[in-house]
Amino acid sequence: MSTLYRANWTGPPVKRSDGWRLEKTIAGGQRHAVSRALGASSRFELRPVTDGGEFQRSQVCRSQDEMFTVVTEWRAAMIAKGWA
Repeated sequence: MSTLYRANWTGPPVKRSDGWRLEKTIAGGQRHAVSRALGASSRFELRPVTDGGEFQRSQVCRSQDEMFTVVTEWRAAMIAKGWA
């Protein structure tokens, strides 16, 4: 088994794109969530972010295909929890 080595990334993450945007009414107020992709070198860090910039999890993906798969899965999970 070989290990893939990459050059160290020393710069800040760069915003790549937003994958989806969902809304939900909570306690009479409208909340928003967005799937944010940040890039550093040849990797992507995905974060589902709610109003105020909070995020509960993140995942680093090594390819665009992996990124699209994760974004799709997270969106389905959010919809199952009442986001639309």
